[in-house]
Amino acid sequence: MKENLHFVPRHHVDTAKKISPTEAGELHWVVMRSLQNKVVAPDIAPDGRPIITRKYGYEIAEHMFCEYFMPMKESITELRGRRIIRHVPAIAGMFFVKDSLSKIRQLATGKSGFELKYIKGRKYQEPVIIPDKEMDDFIGALRSATEVRFFSPDDATLRGKIGQRVRIYKGDTTFEGHIISIRGSHRRWLRIAIEGFLVAEMEIDLSTLQATGQIIELLD
Repeated sequence: MKENLHFVPRHHVDTAKKISPTEAGELHWVVMRSLQNKVVAPDIAPDGRPIITRKYGYEIAEHMFCEYFMPMKESITELRGRRIIRHVPAIAGMFFVKDSLSKIRQLATGKSGFELKYIKGRKYQEPVIIPDKEMDDFIGALRSATEVRFFSPDDATLRGKIGQRVRIYKGDTTFEGHIISIRGSHRRWLRIAIEGFLVAEMEIDLSTLQATGQIIELLD
């Protein structure tokens, strides 16, 4: 299997489902995990008939919460001389949702193929809550990127000199990160971190960004 690095994230915002904090508490971004196997799920056929299908948990979860984001990438396979392009999870079934914690806990039981993701060493069954600003930067950067690499914060292969913090404006999208340079390489990367949990890096070319109408603001 050959993978290209064209990222096509799933991002769904359902304003109709947003509820007031007085009804179910404050809304939070949390990390979820899609189970490996598909589960039975009700669906609607093109002609409007109710049908039963089998889906992955991340597919079922997409329309259940106020906001949903999952990094996806293209995977290219060859079958009998034909190239088949599929969109697959970029981070091993991991996705993110925003809603009240009470609703998230109620739905993330594993019965629908997904559950809350926990981190060893933290309080027992404490969900990974992500500040809105970090998640906004993460979503903005990944929606604008074509080549992304992911690391855990303690990954031994995570290297490079951290340079200036920048803010990038691309149309209506704005996100912040740090410029990373690696000794002996002319390539530059933008690092976006979800503190204590995940690091994403994407290659950037400052001259290309400026030539395509994107604006870079130095913050430090």
